Amino acid sequence: MLALTMYLNPRRGYKLDISRLDLAAMGYAVTGPLFYWGLVVVGVTLFGYPGVVCVTPMAWLLALLVGRDCVLRSKSILDSQVLLEASLAGGFFGLACGLLAILVAGVAMPIQADEMRGALIISIIMLLAGMIISALLAFGFGLVCQRRFKGEK
Repeated sequence: MLALTMYLNPRRGYKLDISRLDLAAMGYAVTGPLFYWGLVVVGVTLFGYPGVVCVTPMAWLLALLVGRDCVLRSKSILDSQVLLEASLAGGFFGLACGLLAILVAGVAMPIQADEMRGALIISIIMLLAGMIISALLAFGFGLVCQRRFKGEK
């Protein structure tokens, strides 16, 4: 934890500024994987298999691409700012995947009245876990890519 805190501290003269996030890089990083995952979920659901939403935790691995694309596209000066962008983009990706799963499950899968509470709890858990896991995956892979790309320059 100490190493992570030391790595995220900004350099002298620079301040980590949330208002200067590179939203274009974050948007670019999220839209590609989210588009393809949404296309798969909607397509497979239309073919009569709405259970594809149960594979949503596998889609969280696409957050690795989100972290990589944030590092490649970001124009931020600070390394820690780039990693913050990757983490936030990964968290948003996890949120969007969870919302897509809840939407498809609610529309295409019948839920009995006595199962409503359990379905709600599972949906909330999947939503929160998706945000946290995707943010961590995007941060971790963004860090790996950042170190690798700095070594090449």
